[in-house]
Amino acid sequence: DLTVFVHLYGPGGELISQADGYPIAGMAPFWLWTAGQTIEDHRSLSLPSVPNLDTHSVGIGLYHSATGERLPVVDRDGHRLADDVVLLPLGG
Repeated sequence: DLTVFVHLYGPGGELISQADGYPIAGMAPFWLWTAGQTIEDHRSLSLPSVPNLDTHSVGIGLYHSATGERLPVVDRDGHRLADDVVLLPLGG
């Protein structure tokens, strides 16, 4: 049973905000998906009152609900990413 996580990290990598759960507010858990199916999932994060979000990043990934263990994330070359998370910088 998998859960999506979307985390907001501060400049030092600290977790500031998160939005974890099944896709589409629980309406589309992965066990209901069929092979090749695509689902668009929207998440909202609480943003801190800081002068500059350019130093922050958003992390996205999946984990097993029962254990908290993250699914492996690899780059295009097959190298495993740190902490099994795709990091998207907010800065330009």
